[in-house]
Amino acid sequence: MAVGSIIWYGYQEPPDVKLICSNPYGNVPHSAVFKLEHKNNFDKDEKYEIDFLEEATRSTISGNRKVAKFFKNPGVVYAKLFYNGKPTDTTSVFMQTKGWVANSGNDTSRSFPIIGLKSLDPENIYVSEHQLDSAGLDTRKPFLIGYSNIKPSLISGDNFSFSCRVYSERNRPGTQCVGTALIILGEKDKHVINLFRKACAVFCDYKFSELRVLGTEDNLSALAFNPINGGNVTIKVQNKKASIFINGKNVLNTSYKTAIGKVMGIKILFNGIGRAVSPKLVDLSTGKIF
Repeated sequence: MAVGSIIWYGYQEPPDVKLICSNPYGNVPHSAVFKLEHKNNFDKDEKYEIDFLEEATRSTISGNRKVAKFFKNPGVVYAKLFYNGKPTDTTSVFMQTKGWVANSGNDTSRSFPIIGLKSLDPENIYVSEHQLDSAGLDTRKPFLIGYSNIKPSLISGDNFSFSCRVYSERNRPGTQCVGTALIILGEKDKHVINLFRKACAVFCDYKFSELRVLGTEDNLSALAFNPINGGNVTIKVQNKKASIFINGKNVLNTSYKTAIGKVMGIKILFNGIGRAVSPKLVDLSTGKIF
């Protein structure tokens, strides 16, 4: 009984506190404001932390204090609230686009909108090296190009099919492993697949909601992919069961537990200059196209 009392006394239920974004919908760039929502008996001196992953620096928040963050990339940011080192709540911020747009960067500190984030042809999504130079990007260094289409939808992130044909560069100075990433952004979480050629398969990984598997911890050679001459990728998710197809071959089947909510966007990332042809996401229940 004494031991049980000590354990019970030492356990603290996390306070009923929610993380709120006052302006969750914006464009690029966007300054979002975060605050805590709480009951009357809330301890205003209690400190919490907000983690924005790679999109912004981690911040401390307490009481009625507000935290403002600047977001420069199209997409969805999942801001996670921590109390005593444990996650207790998550809220999302949506940087919307008008159709498919391109942006790039050499590192995480700067972002380069390509052709002013103007809409690209959805049947042939591509930017030239001249357009990258015009945007101020140093193409002599390794860089990423991201194509994004961000908007609200009623399509379930747990019941859809996405397909796309992609082309990547053979190589890029300073980059040994040229990768292709496909990201489906939901309201609460995302699905991600990172594909590399066979020699670099150790860098392959995938994430479906809470499930994440790394090529450094598992054999993901089935995901080896080299779209120099073009390749087709399909992601199918039905009732939280996910499948990946590469050039018509089923290379992965898995499942996850936590719903990601409605589809809010698609991102396609390349090391160096890549091309995406006719990306298409379809609701498996209604046939509606994102």
